[in-house]
Amino acid sequence: MTFYDLRATGITWRAIRGDEPLRIQRAAGHTGFDTTQGYIREAESVRDGVGEVFPSLLATSFRDGLAAAPDPLLLTRGREETNRKCS
Repeated sequence: MTFYDLRATGITWRAIRGDEPLRIQRAAGHTGFDTTQGYIREAESVRDGVGEVFPSLLATSFRDGLAAAPDPLLLTRGREETNRKCS
């Protein structure tokens, strides 16, 4: 897998998500719209087989039961105690 594979996937996913074509073109750095149009056509052909594009990682972890959100107050207290021990 190369950088360009990841880049192409990101461009295709943006098209699947329904981003505006000119925004996709600008973000991808395509000088000609024909190049962007190729990604949009590919996205249209695979759109039905793809789930949610760019889902929230936090929402995904809750839905899948992989993680619970930590209490921010507890995290802060833990840091304060560690800082006191190191002082």
